[in-house]
Amino acid sequence: MDFENFCKIKNNPNVEEGKVVAEQNNINYSDLLNKYAGKSNTELFNELINMAKKEKQNGRLTREQLVNIYNTISPFLSEAEKNNLKNLIQTISEV
Repeated sequence: MDFENFCKIKNNPNVEEGKVVAEQNNINYSDLLNKYAGKSNTELFNELINMAKKEKQNGRLTREQLVNIYNTISPFLSEAEKNNLKNLIQTISEV
């Protein structure tokens, strides 16, 4: 299942918000989804860490935002997925 379908199933408004953000930045939302579609978990993890590091360096990603991401997503996850997300956020916090 891709992220867009996951959000639709969970009735998550982030799909529409993501489309708005993509449009504001002159990015085609479908192209953005396709960019990551064929990547392995390791590739996605590394890409996310690199992006988070840049955003933190530019002052656009805070610990509070990471906690908010966890609190927003975790109700939809299994315990194993929650632990993975918690570990990911901890890793991002340390970069």
